[in-house]
Amino acid sequence: MFKKLAEIRATGQGSVAYIFENGSTQSANINPQIFVDERSGRDKSLNDVMNIFNTTAHDLGAKSFEL
Repeated sequence: MFKKLAEIRATGQGSVAYIFENGSTQSANINPQIFVDERSGRDKSLNDVMNIFNTTAHDLGAKSFEL
């Protein structure tokens, strides 16, 4: 999944799909700003970005997500 995330960072294009227990999904385009730390202006690590998607999945009640 980190390889796909690196591709999205490089191209500035991609989407995330959150998958729920009942099989439904919720999709969204990935804003390229997610890869940039607002305070420092530096790139976030891919691990930090992945944690954002994990947290969002948890907050939405999704069982998983796909890039």
